[in-house]
Amino acid sequence: HASTAKVVEDTYSMALSANIGSLATATAEQTNAIIASSREIMTALNEAVSGQEGGQRRLVSRYYTLARQLERQLKEAESTEQKQALASGFETFLNEVGDTAADFSTQHWLGETFKGLGSGFEGADGSVSAVAKKYYEKSIQQFESILQKGNEDPKWVNEQDRLSKGYLLQVNSRIAELKSKLGSYSDALTSFSQILQVNEMRLDIQVAAANVYMQWGSQLQVTDKTNASKQFVAAIGGGFPKADEAAGNIVWGWKKIAKLTQGNAKFREEFFEARYNLALARYQYAKLRTSEKPKYLGYAEQEIENTQLIVKDLGNWKPRFEALLKQVQKDLKKPQVGFGD
Repeated sequence: HASTAKVVEDTYSMALSANIGSLATATAEQTNAIIASSREIMTALNEAVSGQEGGQRRLVSRYYTLARQLERQLKEAESTEQKQALASGFETFLNEVGDTAADFSTQHWLGETFKGLGSGFEGADGSVSAVAKKYYEKSIQQFESILQKGNEDPKWVNEQDRLSKGYLLQVNSRIAELKSKLGSYSDALTSFSQILQVNEMRLDIQVAAANVYMQWGSQLQVTDKTNASKQFVAAIGGGFPKADEAAGNIVWGWKKIAKLTQGNAKFREEFFEARYNLALARYQYAKLRTSEKPKYLGYAEQEIENTQLIVKDLGNWKPRFEALLKQVQKDLKKPQVGFGD
């Protein structure tokens, strides 16, 4: 019976969640007991959902919630010592679970949780510490082994081919996201382009890929201006040309993202994000120019003014557009009046 099944799943999930919560203050001996008990709960939870309609999806989603819980616990840790003690407890727990549970849902959860551990050790500004890097690398390793196994045996992921493909695309997207955090921008873009080759209309992936070009450009702007300029140009116009080049690029870039989301209330945020980054990429590109700087700064200014012409009300994006506009006006040696309204 569906509602009874849910109660059973809820009970196991709560027990697992309580176990994870108690790792924070556990001694080594208690940690071992918690791991043994968690293993039993996970086995029972897997058995409870197996063969049920939508069971695997619920399991993945419950495990995902647990991964976020770990992440929150780390972020709320009072001191570095407490944070490290917690992480080391989690890590022992994860390694143990990983060695004993070979099913897709658990293996996927391990990847998500190592990612969560990494995120817990990021600096407030998003900088990746050595500890964060270690966990992100473990997460990538985990997701790559899932991808390899899933490509060899799609039924291991899910009996239904369509769902199996969907999960593997999601895993590939995680790998790309983590690689860009570690500064492997080229690898990240290759992964994103593989996903977009299958489904070009994945707006979330298009936005993520355009952001990778931005990060790459920003990272290079001091050391390699020529290459940095190339990345900002790709952020604007995209990359990875299709076989028929007249058909454009697989990765769209901000210009096409803005064009395709314009006037669609459902994608209002993505539209503003694309228009803002379009102007920002033009501005960053202009600053790298040795000649004709004012002309290219003018293009950035125009993008911002055009945005206000397309959409009168910039809503909560207005302060960001205005701050960028004032910066451009300053570099053009014009009065810094912003929109002047």
